Amino acid sequence: ILFLAIPSALFAFVARGYIVRLLLGRGDAEIANTLGWFAGTIVFISLFMLVSRVFYAMQDTKTVLYLSLISIPVNVVVSIILAEYYGVVGLAMSASLVAGLQTLALMLLLRRRYGNFGGKAILQGLLPMLVAGAIMASSVYLTIHVVVPLYAGDVGFAVLAPKFLLISIVAAASYLIPCWLLKLQEAKTVFVRLRDIMARSFNLT
Repeated sequence: ILFLAIPSALFAFVARGYIVRLLLGRGDAEIANTLGWFAGTIVFISLFMLVSRVFYAMQDTKTVLYLSLISIPVNVVVSIILAEYYGVVGLAMSASLVAGLQTLALMLLLRRRYGNFGGKAILQGLLPMLVAGAIMASSVYLTIHVVVPLYAGDVGFAVLAPKFLLISIVAAASYLIPCWLLKLQEAKTVFVRLRDIMARSFNLT
C-alpha cells in the first residue's frame, strides 16, 4: 500500500497545476493548493484502511468506529479554525491533519493491544520508498519547470495530454528504477508483471 500511496501523493502534490488544468480546462491556484494538501490524505487514509482491517480480523469493530466518530467533530473544529485563515485550502489542511492523527492513533492502539505487528518491517521498507519518492518528486519538478513548463496559454486536452503523459512516464521511471536498485520486493513484482504483460503482447502464436 505504501509503495503505491507514497508516489501517488507526491505526484499529485508536485503536478497539481497540470492536474487541475486538465480537469478544469483552466488554471486555479486555490484549487491546486487544495489538491496539494489533499494529497497528504492518500497515504494516511490508505494506512488507516489497512490497519482498520487488522482490528476487523480480531473481531473488533468498535475501536475503529469510536475513533472515526471522535475524528468527525475534531475535523469540524479544525476545519472551521483553518478555514478562517486559509479559506477552502484550510479544509484540505484539516482533512490531511486529522487523517494523519487518526491513523497514528489507530496504529498506537494496535501496538498497545497486540504488541509488535510488523512495524519494524514497515519502517525498513518505508525508508527506501521515501528515497525513491524524493527522487521521483525532484524529477517531476524539474521536468515541469524545465522541459514542459505550464504556460498560461496551455489549454485543451490536445495541448496538455502529451505533456502530462511525458511527466507521468518520467514519474514512473524515476520511482520504479530507484526502488529496483534499492532491492524493494514490490518493485521486483511490478517489473515481473510488466515483463509478463509484454511477453504476452509479443506472443502472437
